[in-house]
Amino acid sequence: MIYSYIFTALCFFSSLASAELYKCQTQDGRLGFSDRPCPTGSKEETVIVKKDSIKQDSWINRLKTQKSPLIDIIDIVSKGDETTIKYRFKKTSYSTYFLKLTGKLSSMSVTLMKIKKPKSEAMWRAEIIVSNKRNPLFDKLKKKTNIKHATTNQSSNATL
Repeated sequence: MIYSYIFTALCFFSSLASAELYKCQTQDGRLGFSDRPCPTGSKEETVIVKKDSIKQDSWINRLKTQKSPLIDIIDIVSKGDETTIKYRFKKTSYSTYFLKLTGKLSSMSVTLMKIKKPKSEAMWRAEIIVSNKRNPLFDKLKKKTNIKHATTNQSSNATL
């Protein structure tokens, strides 16, 4: 029960860069959290909450609750600024929706790393990485596209 109070308090302060919470225990033993110091006569403990940990936990929890029941999340691993999500689905349209939802909730880039349909299973499997980092693959593709456009423009100018 105490964890639900902590989670609620963490979500409440998610918009701040870091927040200072006061954990208060009254003389009759009741626990509470506040953004203001505890009343006189209460036992007080200060808790510092960092935005990054709140943001990551909250978007992942929202993703789990808002995803379609047709998506089965197998595993979620967070390391530093990256979160890897492995999941299963029956139709590619479900996966597309899941990718869009993940990007919307996390406000980060989502990269599809693997997608496969095992012969023995009815469901597809996929792995995505959610990160603030730029994907170097897109930079390479952009350079190739710009070179191609530049070459096309030069040849069309030459014929004029």
